[in-house]
Amino acid sequence: MMNWSKNLATIFPALLNNLGNLMPGRKLLSLEVMRGLAALFVLLFHTHEWLAKILLQPVFHEYFYFGKYGVDFFFVLSGFIIMYAHSSNIGKREDILYYLRRRFLRIFPTYWVVLGLVLMAYAAQGRVGEHAEFDLKSISKSFFLMTSEHRPVLVVSWTLSFELFFYLAFIVFFFGKKIGTCFFSIWALLIGINYFFPIQPDSWLLNTRHLEFMLGLIAAWIIKEKEFGYGYWILGITSILILLTIQGERLYPDLDFEYWKIYALLSFFLIIGLGLKEKETRIAPPKFLILLGSASYSIYLVHLPVILFSGKIIQNSFLKQSNPHILFILMAIVALASGLFFHLYIEKFLQKFFISKKIQKFAKNHDRNKVLPRIKINDGNDITI
Repeated sequence: MMNWSKNLATIFPALLNNLGNLMPGRKLLSLEVMRGLAALFVLLFHTHEWLAKILLQPVFHEYFYFGKYGVDFFFVLSGFIIMYAHSSNIGKREDILYYLRRRFLRIFPTYWVVLGLVLMAYAAQGRVGEHAEFDLKSISKSFFLMTSEHRPVLVVSWTLSFELFFYLAFIVFFFGKKIGTCFFSIWALLIGINYFFPIQPDSWLLNTRHLEFMLGLIAAWIIKEKEFGYGYWILGITSILILLTIQGERLYPDLDFEYWKIYALLSFFLIIGLGLKEKETRIAPPKFLILLGSASYSIYLVHLPVILFSGKIIQNSFLKQSNPHILFILMAIVALASGLFFHLYIEKFLQKFFISKKIQKFAKNHDRNKVLPRIKINDGNDITI
């Protein structure tokens, strides 16, 4: 992957708008909460990162530097959710168009609104056409989440390109479970071969991050097919290992090691532990944490542009001389509040307008012998499908 994307691999990709009805009649609320917390930690990481560039000194680095690995948790979570939510569609080719419409409407309407706002901000600054990433070709690629040799207009969208490609690759399961399993097994094998014996080291299709989605597929199979009561043990041991990994990186920051690979495996076991635990015991987390999870896609898209805008204000005003810790708190609050506002008043409107109306109409007119999963609006806060 290009250097910029390696550096930006710290970005959380709360890459799904909602967890959906993963278990009969209810969500896996523990994963909803984890998604919200991951979004918050990534937001705090980027607040620290950009404020440090402005003030030329670290701010809360020791507390939030590990938030960059939220992207790995969400890639694994994405694979888990898609397999769990669509396991009943495996082997049913007639569901492909319905599946694609769902995925398209989940990602693009909200993304396009944010992208449009960012482009307008750049145009107001006279930056459109100034750099390679702002020429017509690059803007078009950003619009459709296509990979590019240049940085995308909305920086965080590089993760959505991975997400979108995984959605498309998952279609092979609609042709049969064996076909899908063989396809992903061969793909994983090719990625592994290319990793240990680099033939195409810069190949996007053979990027090791694709394996994180495959870990999610395996986690979904375990949760759905296996019955064993080790959820608390898996969750407890994984939590300890996460803390040890955080501490290890803190003690050895200059170690030439890709910690994200460890966090990917730990995310795999964390999701399994949470899933098994919630199959055993229903939980009732605070409503704000559930809201945080529901708003994570908006927070993901909005938080970095808001942080960059806030940073410019600080850099060009007397605020630069203020207490750095207070500035950190204010920047984080503004970014979080912006994401929540966007979720409550824009993303929800787009969901209700596009998803509920368009997909329900499509499902009604789509002739098949089974009933499609019902779209459900929970307390007006989100839409799960």
